[in-house]
Amino acid sequence: MCFSSQSHFQTAFKKQFGMTPNEYRRKRS
Repeated sequence: MCFSSQSHFQTAFKKQFGMTPNEYRRKRS
């Protein structure tokens, strides 16, 4: 995946999963 900015990625991710990438990673570990 290629995103122009990290903040855009986080916004898209939050829309998709309802949580930030950090929270998602914490749940999976």
